[in-house]
Amino acid sequence: MEPEVIAAGSFDAVEAFGIWLRSLVPPEPCWALLESVPVGWVEDAGEGIRLERWRSDLDFEAYRHGCLFCSSFEIRWEIGLDRVAVRYAGIVAGPPAPLEIKRSGLPEPRETVVALWGDRVEGVQASPGEGWFASLRIPRMHRYPVENPKAQRVSLRLLEYRDPDNGDTILWRSAEVVQV
Repeated sequence: MEPEVIAAGSFDAVEAFGIWLRSLVPPEPCWALLESVPVGWVEDAGEGIRLERWRSDLDFEAYRHGCLFCSSFEIRWEIGLDRVAVRYAGIVAGPPAPLEIKRSGLPEPRETVVALWGDRVEGVQASPGEGWFASLRIPRMHRYPVENPKAQRVSLRLLEYRDPDNGDTILWRSAEVVQV
């Protein structure tokens, strides 16, 4: 496995961050996890969290937190009042400027697969490449990116980096959407 780093930085304007993020050409497949805080959770919760295939035309500015991830790297951001904070974790071939490397020589990651909420709901119309999933524990439906029409569950493959001296988690990052 190639050496990995953690890098961080910020942008003074959402527009500058948008230009930078859209200029990236991530490897395929790549996903975006977008999160906003809606005014009311009952009425507006459906779009509060979105997980979908990355496209450079995604309206990520409408979401306060975001994450672009693939097997090679993860970029997380948070849009604040006066800046956009950005963190990169991944192979040394990145990160693109203007981020600065904060830590290099990460230990080998440990892989974990985490099931997302819900089972596939049959008969509900979804856009191509998406499926609707539901769970009795959460009072809304979830839309996940799935190409396999037979997939009944969706999981995330995570990479966890632990300090070899004390076992503490240094960081974890998303790597892949898994269809089961």
